[in-house]
Amino acid sequence: MLTGLKNAKLDKCSHYMASKQTRVSFKKHPPSRKSEFLELVHSDVCGPLKVKSFSGALYFLTFIDDCSRKLWVYTLKSKDQVLEKFKHFHALVERQSGKKVKCIHFDDGVALNTEVSNKIWFEKDVKYDHLRVFDCKTFVHVPKDERSKLDMKTRRCIFIGYGQDEFGYRLYDPVEKKLVRSHDVQFMENQTIEDIDKNGEQHNYVGHQQLGD
Repeated sequence: MLTGLKNAKLDKCSHYMASKQTRVSFKKHPPSRKSEFLELVHSDVCGPLKVKSFSGALYFLTFIDDCSRKLWVYTLKSKDQVLEKFKHFHALVERQSGKKVKCIHFDDGVALNTEVSNKIWFEKDVKYDHLRVFDCKTFVHVPKDERSKLDMKTRRCIFIGYGQDEFGYRLYDPVEKKLVRSHDVQFMENQTIEDIDKNGEQHNYVGHQQLGD
């Protein structure tokens, strides 16, 4: 065995990923919960319901405090009432608790955020290791229950974003023409899906629609 030689780091290739890609382990520690009442409130609108309530409501609006997990529910006859109910909730909880609502996180990802940076406010370092190059080429692991023994273990996708409070990444599958959410992803951040692999394999896409492989 030779000594004194440096280890060489080899780039990933499509054929290796197709046959050898494995799942990524989850972090053992759970996501942190806010420590103060009304520091973060989650909100969602559900409906329309199949049957109207006695008051004629077809929707319901929820607010959940991230710290205490306390739940408030408002019934709605239409989605046009969301703003009205939000104003009522906002005034109610601030009057009852004597605290200010700092952040509202809606289901669609729209946030009313007045928080300062975590690093300044909580003296915690902000982590950036999960950030990836937008639109880069990715290999997404296909679970066993979604493939046969002869199928590839991976599929090529395009990285398009993050899952907010949900786990994993958001990706676009140009072959199936659908959005994918997965935690088991390998990134090739120096390539886009249109690039030529270093092994000579070329993938031609126009507007993220596959033309040839």
